[in-house]
Amino acid sequence: MTPTRGQKQGWIDDAAWNLEDRGSLVGRKVTGVSMVLASSAILYHATMAAVRFFQSARDAGDEMSKSTYYALLAPVTLPATIAFVYLNWLSASFFKSA
Repeated sequence: MTPTRGQKQGWIDDAAWNLEDRGSLVGRKVTGVSMVLASSAILYHATMAAVRFFQSARDAGDEMSKSTYYALLAPVTLPATIAFVYLNWLSASFFKSA
């Protein structure tokens, strides 16, 4: 039997797809905070690993390779790019909705 207009099929359950309301409020907050902390820790450790890699690769004798500027330039580029792309998207969405 096919459902008429305005009726849903029996196997479609809206509550099963509403993942935001599952669990307790405290559990959702703890999950969100732990995800933010984990992503921050991963970003920090990845950046520090890249800094150590670029510092250890400075075995040439010239003054430019001994500078920490170039050792920090490449690892800082990725987080800065992510931040600026997000801010660009945010400002464009504000401009579009204004």
